[in-house]
Amino acid sequence: MLLLRKLYLTTSMLTVILAATLLMSCYDYDKEDVRLVEAYERYINLSISVSTDNHSLTRAGEIPAWGEDGDGREAGFERENSVTGVTVILYQGTGINSSDAGSTTIDFCAYYPVTLESCEEQGTNQSPHKDEAIYSTGDRSIKGTAIDITNSYHIIVVANMNLASQIEVGTTTLASVREMLASKVCDGTGKGIDATNFVMASEEDDVTIDFPATTPTLDGTNRLIYNFSDIRIERLAARIDFWTNYGTTVEYKAKEGSGTDVDGYEFKVYKNSTEATPTSNDIFKLVAVVPFNVNAGNEYYIKRISAFDNFAARTSETPLYLSHETGTSWVLDCYSNAAKTVSVHPANQSNTLTAVEALAENDAKWLFMNDVQTVGKKYSLDGKDNIIVGYPKENTIDDNSPLYYYATGMAILGYYYRDGIRDAAHTTKKVYYGYLRHQGESTGSYSAVEATGLSKTETISSLGSRPDMNYGVVRNNIYRISIDRIIQKGQTITLKIEEEK
Repeated sequence: MLLLRKLYLTTSMLTVILAATLLMSCYDYDKEDVRLVEAYERYINLSISVSTDNHSLTRAGEIPAWGEDGDGREAGFERENSVTGVTVILYQGTGINSSDAGSTTIDFCAYYPVTLESCEEQGTNQSPHKDEAIYSTGDRSIKGTAIDITNSYHIIVVANMNLASQIEVGTTTLASVREMLASKVCDGTGKGIDATNFVMASEEDDVTIDFPATTPTLDGTNRLIYNFSDIRIERLAARIDFWTNYGTTVEYKAKEGSGTDVDGYEFKVYKNSTEATPTSNDIFKLVAVVPFNVNAGNEYYIKRISAFDNFAARTSETPLYLSHETGTSWVLDCYSNAAKTVSVHPANQSNTLTAVEALAENDAKWLFMNDVQTVGKKYSLDGKDNIIVGYPKENTIDDNSPLYYYATGMAILGYYYRDGIRDAAHTTKKVYYGYLRHQGESTGSYSAVEATGLSKTETISSLGSRPDMNYGVVRNNIYRISIDRIIQKGQTITLKIEEEK
């Protein structure tokens, strides 16, 4: 009450009122203060940050020892960071992992348009606690809502998706919100740069809307505004890039003459696995790429983590929500509630590996290198072309899942020219397949194989690898693929896969 009196004394209106009341005998000043306090209309103002994650970095060039930090963090493009509005969900209790989530109901839900406050330059590396873009809801009245300023609330934010009609205050439970599914993670096809309006959701459960502990600001004569910041969100989509980072300069060259030459990026070839620079006269020309085994189904808004590496082990487990990976934990996609062991592609996949193996050379599913040579479809990264391949949804696999049927990867289409000669006798079409690595195996490169080298039975366990998320696609990560080495005759090609938060 003393604090509020000091606040009122800053306004001329209150000075006049107090002066008048001094003329009255036996006046109850406390009752008058309460009346004046209640005359103020209350507002909240939320500052929402598109986050690059706030955890420690691994060393440059490494696949992560665990977790999602990889080779650092990189600010997204403006279209990747753009937020037009946010669904704000408030609830009381101990947090997102509450054991009574089934009986905890939502206290408030509203959709607010937002305005951009600041934005990082695309491609810049981020240090811990960096924000790519910051948006404000502006001042939003809480008059007539169920919000009680004597309470403290936990907050969930979903960006670029209005969920207000799906959540009934006082009825919808926290457990139900944890199970809500997104059928899309962005607008557009998700191929190349055809992706906008990215759906984002809370990164952690670390912000409390604590009204009693927050001093409001006085705006004008009748508005008390409660400001809350550092509310971080992350994209539900991941991103796959192809980067022309190689041991020597890689150039895009249009086809020449009437022989077997094609449009594409031209790679020189190494004679063996040890020479420092490629000296072979052979040439490999990259024509197109396509992701395979991509999740085309649903994705949870609320990220979840399991302590176990396979479905059988976690049947009795309650996962952790809005948590982060450790050296032994696993991210769960929304299809992880069943075993992923049957040797058949699941129904939620698009571009199955089996289908990609049969793709015609001119099929529209390929992302052709001659189609990404315009401004905006590629950009320079350390002086080399970086091409955005697409934006997949989360797809994580168990330690005993057949990679062929479940693991997301990328196919590479190109032509191999022996001695650099572009005629039928010296030309071989090549398609190589490689799975995306998420973490853990090593810091080196990985072999991509032709169709004859694909195994339909290999699993993480059968390969003898550490079983903690070696393969997978996890939200808000960039999986950047580059060709590390092409060895003479084209029988061996190795890929480097870097991961950026």
